[in-house]
Amino acid sequence: MPPGFLMVKTRGRKNSLLKLLALLLVLGAAAVLWIPSLVEREPPPEPEPGEEEPETRPGSREPAPRPPGEGLPLIPPPGVPRAKIALIIDDVGYSRGDLERFTGLGYPLTFSVLPFAAGSTEQAGLVHELGFELMLHIPMEPEGYPVDDPGPRALFVDDGREEVERKLSLMLRQLPQVRGANNHMGSQATADCALMSLTMSFLRDRGLYFVDSRTSAGSCALAAARRQRVPSGTRDVFLDNQDDYQYITRQLEQLKARALDRGTAIGIGHVHSRNLPLVLQRQLPLLESEGIALVSASEVVR
Repeated sequence: MPPGFLMVKTRGRKNSLLKLLALLLVLGAAAVLWIPSLVEREPPPEPEPGEEEPETRPGSREPAPRPPGEGLPLIPPPGVPRAKIALIIDDVGYSRGDLERFTGLGYPLTFSVLPFAAGSTEQAGLVHELGFELMLHIPMEPEGYPVDDPGPRALFVDDGREEVERKLSLMLRQLPQVRGANNHMGSQATADCALMSLTMSFLRDRGLYFVDSRTSAGSCALAAARRQRVPSGTRDVFLDNQDDYQYITRQLEQLKARALDRGTAIGIGHVHSRNLPLVLQRQLPLLESEGIALVSASEVVR
């Protein structure tokens, strides 16, 4: 047999063996992929008692995505205050030096000016030029009158409509910059619902808001304002009934707590207080870190 024939025959056998080996490898790989699919998969574990099973998309075992923020605490974004407080400084119109101790703090306090006081017009103009909000501090009849004197042209319970409008018009003529009003004294007057109705009607027609200083537990001023649709609010805390540093600090803490609980709060202090500006100088810079914004009174009435 010729030698060349043997070489061709041997080469053909090698090729056949290689093809057979390749076929076996392909079949083996297919078996590896196919056989596990025949084995029954173990069902997913049941959720533990009390554990809520996640919502899933139809036809999928993966949990559906939750809406953004779901399950997170309701915390305002950075820079957004949790509460607002307004601080009204009453009895402006006498000592300019006392007034400047508050305006010099550089915070948005609201100043309520007594009409017909010696320095009312001048000090109202100064406060307005500095960009602070002004209120009319309406003198009203107290229960202790005449021992307790509210001042000239105060509103009294026996005043009729013409007298109320005449007195209030004179006050606004002297203090045209005011955006709202609150009562000076007035424990007797604010408990007289007829007088309060006349007062709120006047304020409504001139676009002014009202804050009830709440000098009487029987006051119907706020209710009258709401009936007349006058933007209104009520004093939550008197800050300086005692002109004592520690007392005022505690009162301010109470005001902040009320604001954080309800969203807004109104505090009232007096321009002649010696310790109130000292407390505010120390405490007002801390408000932002406590999630509280100090705003003008017009921003908390409703």
